[in-house]
Amino acid sequence: STSHPALPSLMKFALSLNAITALCLHQMTSSSASPVWLPSAGDGMESACFNQYHGGGTVLAQCGGPTTTQIANNRDSEGKLPIKEFIALTDHSIQLLDHQDVEHPWVSDFSGFGTTNWGGHEAEFKAQAYTSYVGGSTQIFSDCTDCAPKSAMNLGFTSYFMQVDESLGDNQFFVGSPGGVNYYLPGCPNYIPGQTSEGTDFVCPRVEVKAGTYKFTVLGLMSGSMINSLNSASPPATDQGTIDSSNDIEHDIANYKTLLYRTTLDIGAMTDFSAGDLGNFTTLVIGGVENGKSFDQISSTSDLSGSVLQVTGNKFGAINVTFSDRYSTGTFTRSEADVLARFDGCQDLGNNAMDDCTTDVTGFYPAPDSFPNGVENGGNDGVKKSGTPEMSREELGKLDGAPELKVTEVKNMKITMRPSTGCAGRPASPAAMDSTGTKGLSWPEAPDDCPPWYLATRHPGDNWAVEYGDHLKTVKTDDMTLCESGSCYLIDFHIELGGQTEESRTVFGNPANDQDLGWQTGTFFMYDPEVQGEGVEYSEPTDWLEIIVLSAAGFLLIGIVVTCCYCCKKRKSRQQTAEANLTGVQLA
Repeated sequence: STSHPALPSLMKFALSLNAITALCLHQMTSSSASPVWLPSAGDGMESACFNQYHGGGTVLAQCGGPTTTQIANNRDSEGKLPIKEFIALTDHSIQLLDHQDVEHPWVSDFSGFGTTNWGGHEAEFKAQAYTSYVGGSTQIFSDCTDCAPKSAMNLGFTSYFMQVDESLGDNQFFVGSPGGVNYYLPGCPNYIPGQTSEGTDFVCPRVEVKAGTYKFTVLGLMSGSMINSLNSASPPATDQGTIDSSNDIEHDIANYKTLLYRTTLDIGAMTDFSAGDLGNFTTLVIGGVENGKSFDQISSTSDLSGSVLQVTGNKFGAINVTFSDRYSTGTFTRSEADVLARFDGCQDLGNNAMDDCTTDVTGFYPAPDSFPNGVENGGNDGVKKSGTPEMSREELGKLDGAPELKVTEVKNMKITMRPSTGCAGRPASPAAMDSTGTKGLSWPEAPDDCPPWYLATRHPGDNWAVEYGDHLKTVKTDDMTLCESGSCYLIDFHIELGGQTEESRTVFGNPANDQDLGWQTGTFFMYDPEVQGEGVEYSEPTDWLEIIVLSAAGFLLIGIVVTCCYCCKKRKSRQQTAEANLTGVQLA
């Protein structure tokens, strides 16, 4: 967490005065909730949600599962000045597009998320990860003999924030599959069309990443006992009834041509929100078919791959969201016997045995090329590495029953974006039980674009499934992002599945059926976009001087005004310089 020197009493007074002023101004200009830069709400020793990290031109804060990432421009070299403008990115949902172009949500009846984070030696990078799933639950310790999930996709989301210039190869994914055990897996999202894992001898091509870059990498493992009616070599099970897609959990992937990985981009706080100046920002698409247009002018069907989405605040510069134009796919196999050999006994350890039931097969390379070894290097002493330093990357990646992520096909990514209806104003308690969040029961008046996990309830239906961003319950989900109509957008990453014949299916869209357990074989995809701030940096004003400048408000009590004026008079020339610095920023 960022540390600040002790402030003299006058400076502390100015800080409190600024907070009161901002609150009053906001109440005068907006009736909705204010966005909250998370590190301003608490102490990083209390919750990881209150930590902030800076590198290059960017400051970043993260919280929750699904993870909300707040990204701001770095206004000074030490990242100490108050954050006034930021964007927020949050995973939204998985949607399946059928052959008639109709969307169908793919959800689970459990909206829990496992989260973790780690960092490199000497603050080189920070990583945040969570794991979840859609479809049925993959099991290994269940006594049930016919509980193989008909269709499932285990998800691993990892974000990297680079604090120094870095060369990245394999990314590390935190994945819970099958249920009750966890893996740190190595995966390469850097291949270009024509490259494969075997063709590169499992050596991931490296990409150069600048300090201040935020990258989020997504891994999806798709499998099931009846996941694919078109696969003739490994046909679906015949003793589990039929697929019931009406519950939004079971899906025959052969009925769909595209999987949409949907993310929310919230730009409502890309203004000086502390002064109630909401909505004063500009947007621009740079490059591609929509070059030169604002976000509200682009077509919802236009492909934005290779484009830059630029959001510019009214004072502190631009933030660029850049999308890679390709993604990697492949197949995986694994063995129940290998999983049990490593994890048998975890079923008896209870819910507090996460480290004991987690294995690291990422290797022994210096981070970030593998998960850090030990807490002294930014890792976790409780998580043990498997294998030996002499083993090859290919050998390491399939130890302990891990799914070996063997890339066999690289595809061009299509990316689309449209305005969201927003999802503000969720009631304190749900109206009724809705374990999937797709039935319209928990919040009947919810806006159309609310994510299913946000509408899902816990049993018996009197609490939301996802309400807090941390286990201490110090940060509410609604504090992490303010998604309102007019400043919130849905970004879809289109993962191709193929046509209505087996010959026309993609590698990812033609998984083998595992009639036995539903998770020993399947397909996967990997993808990693990036975000970077403009890097507007200031040498002046100092924290306390800026606060005094911004805290002048005519409606405050006359005694406070006199006190502030006395202070301001003695520093008039320095304040004029500071104001010039604040208003003279050249925006991209």
